[in-house]
Amino acid sequence: MRRESRLALRLMAVGTLLAFGLHLGSEPPPCATPKLMDQVRTEFDELQKLYIKSGRRLVKLADARDTGLTTTYAKALGYESSRHCEWKGTLDNGETTMVFTRVDAKGAAFKIPGFCSTLYISRYSKSPTDCKDWRGPNPH
Repeated sequence: MRRESRLALRLMAVGTLLAFGLHLGSEPPPCATPKLMDQVRTEFDELQKLYIKSGRRLVKLADARDTGLTTTYAKALGYESSRHCEWKGTLDNGETTMVFTRVDAKGAAFKIPGFCSTLYISRYSKSPTDCKDWRGPNPH
């Protein structure tokens, strides 16, 4: 009985350590994860309503591409790591745009701090249209 209880305690301790270790080494979700893509579309639409006010919605993201993991921005903002993603986006009127973002993660939680859309940058901003600050460490 005592031996079984020790074994159970050891297994629980190992499980806790493994879970804690996995939590510490967490990364943002992959760019093609449906939950991430849904959040990108939702937040893109909200930002578009606030700043661009064209009435357009982002209805599709395709060809997800991971352009690299970094810790530079993440550590400065209190996160563990950041993943840079890009997609080909389609708006509800059929217009297309490249959408670039950075996804910051801490544990299982992630945050999308902003976007760069080549269509909207080229039309409504004097910023460079290539979104170079959002492309990540391994752009193509």
